[in-house]
Amino acid sequence: MKADPAPLRAPATTPATGWALSVGRLGAVVGPSLGGRILASGLDLKWSFYIFAAIGALAALAAVRVPPGGGRPRTRSHVPPAVLLRPDSAV
Repeated sequence: MKADPAPLRAPATTPATGWALSVGRLGAVVGPSLGGRILASGLDLKWSFYIFAAIGALAALAAVRVPPGGGRPRTRSHVPPAVLLRPDSAV
């Protein structure tokens, strides 16, 4: 028996993946340039640590505030579980 995952796919999966990848790429571009500017500014290493710690704390706060499931109500499939398992499908 093979399970059919098509009715279980969420329509918001693709845009959410796109947003996550774009934010990750933005961080990959801005992070090294901002870090280089902070280190090249001539601040004491203690102040550089405080700036990096504040940026990390803001990122952790943003990550914690993401609601489970992306904040959108999940739609349930109206297909009964018995239909999801098709004994005639090839493995």
